[in-house]
Amino acid sequence: MQLTEEMRKEIWRKILHMGVILVLPIAAISKGVLILGIVGLAVLYLVHESHVQDGGSIPLITPAIQKAKRLSEKKIAQAPFMMGIGVLITVLIFPLKPAAAGLIQLAFADMAAALVGLLWGRHHLPHSPKKSWEGSGAFFVLSFFLMPLLSYSIPASFLLALVGATIESLPYKDWDNLFIPVGVAAIASFF
Repeated sequence: MQLTEEMRKEIWRKILHMGVILVLPIAAISKGVLILGIVGLAVLYLVHESHVQDGGSIPLITPAIQKAKRLSEKKIAQAPFMMGIGVLITVLIFPLKPAAAGLIQLAFADMAAALVGLLWGRHHLPHSPKKSWEGSGAFFVLSFFLMPLLSYSIPASFLLALVGATIESLPYKDWDNLFIPVGVAAIASFF
């Protein structure tokens, strides 16, 4: 199978997504440091985008960001901000274990959904035509197997995987970066 430029960009985006997992040890040590880090990254991203729109380039940062931008994204992408907000809300409101459940689903299961959907997605969801049953199924299966690693029971893991996969399947572009970690952590906090 030949990877299109769009597929390569989506794969790179999801590799960057996995960086969310680095938040957990930082949150465990200091939520203040985490807040400063996320705000700092948001400011750096805004400065970068402003500089690039003026024709500039920043070594290492510009190629990494341009490699991740979807072909349709000509202006500042909202996905990084949604992810930052989702991460902040998740780690500030919820205890570490439920927060970890939400962030792990965002980091890994969302990536699985995107990659499986891009490569093998043939059966589109009626409520979200750009997403597929295959991608949502991959999200569910990976989430279901990851949740017991956080000591969630099999029934709780099933429910958390179902919640995450349902949120991921919704047609709200980029908002899943906010809704997945917060929604999953909210439900996980009951277990």
